[in-house]
Amino acid sequence: MHIIKLFMSILLITTLLTACNSTSRVKTNTVTTNKYKLSKSVTLPLTTSVSVYIPSNFLKSEFVAGGTIQKPGKALKESTETIFRNYFSDFKWFDKESDQQASLVFKLKPAWKLVAGNMQITLDYQVFDAQQNIAYEGQIIEKDSFNYAVMDAGFYNASYKAMLGMLVKFANVKKPTIEKFPSNLTLSNFDATKLIGEKPVSTGTGFYINPQGDVLTAAHVLNNCLVAKIKVGEEFLTAKLSKKSTLLDLAVIKTAKETSDYLKLPKNDEIQLGEKVTTVSYPLKGLLETAPNITFGNVTSLKALAGAQGQFQFSAAIQPGSSGGALVSEQSELLGITNSTLNIASLIKDGVIPQNVNFATKAKVIRQFLNKNTVNFQYAPINNKSSSMELALKSTTSIACYQ
Repeated sequence: MHIIKLFMSILLITTLLTACNSTSRVKTNTVTTNKYKLSKSVTLPLTTSVSVYIPSNFLKSEFVAGGTIQKPGKALKESTETIFRNYFSDFKWFDKESDQQASLVFKLKPAWKLVAGNMQITLDYQVFDAQQNIAYEGQIIEKDSFNYAVMDAGFYNASYKAMLGMLVKFANVKKPTIEKFPSNLTLSNFDATKLIGEKPVSTGTGFYINPQGDVLTAAHVLNNCLVAKIKVGEEFLTAKLSKKSTLLDLAVIKTAKETSDYLKLPKNDEIQLGEKVTTVSYPLKGLLETAPNITFGNVTSLKALAGAQGQFQFSAAIQPGSSGGALVSEQSELLGITNSTLNIASLIKDGVIPQNVNFATKAKVIRQFLNKNTVNFQYAPINNKSSSMELALKSTTSIACYQ
């Protein structure tokens, strides 16, 4: 992730300056400080019910430094839970699928930086009420010293101080009560687009599978998306997930856009070794209007990695963002869906440099998935002469994942 890469590049410069600092976390019962004084008129814990949203890429971030796995995401999550539970009797993480209710939704966006041997966090925040209006917002900057070998305390303490300052300011100004902020906001009804950033954190590809406008893609393209957007015509619309199988890595998105350009499955879904294939995808993370990318190759193996079922190997080049793209035959039949490639970086360490070793889910598995979930599809006519390139281009669309 770009946040961690930036941090690591700064870390290399400051290594010699940061070897002897604190490894102790802030006391868990700290709710007020000389810098951030809680008004005596505010009684803790507050009775308002709160839900907190932090992009998952921040909460899951980790990296290796000094021979140790550093986990800023874990420290951030634990500090958030501790301080919010000190302040509120009812705390929960934001879950867009949840029917739980809340009085307030906190949107937190942290940014880390090393400054003169200290771990600094800039915390931008917005607080939404039950009417989904912004009740409070601002930015706070805090820092803490850290030990290079074990940076946990630095991440934890800086984020704890920042959130404590935010909550003190919010409580002193708004003096929240259940009467002022009733707990009648159902999280599943909250407009999640209010919480996402302007740019996607990842992109993927999908394609139309029937005239009703259902789009088929790889399920992992949608993983960790708070909001996914799909290109429909000239617009990017919020995607509505219809069916999903994590095990098969397949998902269907409904667009409600009828189309005459969609891919069909072969009546004989057994692929041939050496068969020519074409892929169309939208690579290049973050560039929503990037033109589709076409590559050509062959089926190089009817099997995939050891233990992987229902997949085959092909040689057409793919890039990040190609996942979920269709793999079609010369007759425009859907042979599979692109889902992965070998991790070249890890293999280079062993002196192996693989080229175009990519994997796709077989049409047979796709057919079984669509049948099980009653998703309409059609078979391609025998001896179909249509151009695989033309139909694949027209049926393919881009998907963007936001946090």
